[in-house]
Amino acid sequence: MQPGTPQLVTCPHCGKEKKLMTLLSGNTIGARQWSDSKMYAPMLPRISNVQRCPHCGLFFLYPEAQKRYDDSKKKFNFCLDTGSLTYPEMKQAFLMLEESVKGKDSEMALRIAFLHSFNEAFRVYEKASWDEDE
Repeated sequence: MQPGTPQLVTCPHCGKEKKLMTLLSGNTIGARQWSDSKMYAPMLPRISNVQRCPHCGLFFLYPEAQKRYDDSKKKFNFCLDTGSLTYPEMKQAFLMLEESVKGKDSEMALRIAFLHSFNEAFRVYEKASWDEDE
């Protein structure tokens, strides 16, 4: 996995930006797929469809937010934040966004993110053979 230049996502509520991860390259070695369509790939993390603004604390849908790339010329300019939410946070987000989503695609993204956050408590992430100390 090789991180790229951070993506700046604008909060639709307060207008401030949040930095999120981008990848220059990644792979699915050691990936695990569950029956609820969730895939865990340690070297190919995914951005959460539901984000929480670090400034105002309100939730918004990532696909509908304005995005741009960080154009600062810092030598080591990268971010590893995917914006993943815990189940209690996702429950708040679902209640807040449920009535305001527009379109079937946005509704489906919200519902799937809610399902994944609930099921996350029951998932078992086993170490890969190359992760174990010998």
